[in-house]
Amino acid sequence: METYKCISGDSITIGFLLTDYEMANAESFSVLIGGVQYDHEIVDSMVRVRLKSEETAKIFGCKEVLFAVDDVSFGVRNVVTGIINFDKKFTKLINPSANNSYNVTFALTVTPTAITVDSVLYDYVKGDKGDK
Repeated sequence: METYKCISGDSITIGFLLTDYEMANAESFSVLIGGVQYDHEIVDSMVRVRLKSEETAKIFGCKEVLFAVDDVSFGVRNVVTGIINFDKKFTKLINPSANNSYNVTFALTVTPTAITVDSVLYDYVKGDKGDK
């Protein structure tokens, strides 16, 4: 299982790229980090969770990242996609800033029987030319 390291207090963004999945079939998505559910937004075929500095400042240690989809046809499917290790180093600069790039991107395949992690990208920045 992949582990991403960051410092508590960093602004981080996690993406879940759903390859070959019909997004219209999803009733809902859920992302939990260390058992805590976080808000997300959907951008094309990506489910994005943006954790602000003030949120990660409260998280310490290794936390599992769980992704779930509730599909109209096959119901709920869950997968632990990886682990984030929040290193307990403090900075005085803790605020509501967010990261606009992706620190971790999990490419996922969703089928009626399971969700599988195809690949993991770290510190991915989507450029203007690659949007098409």
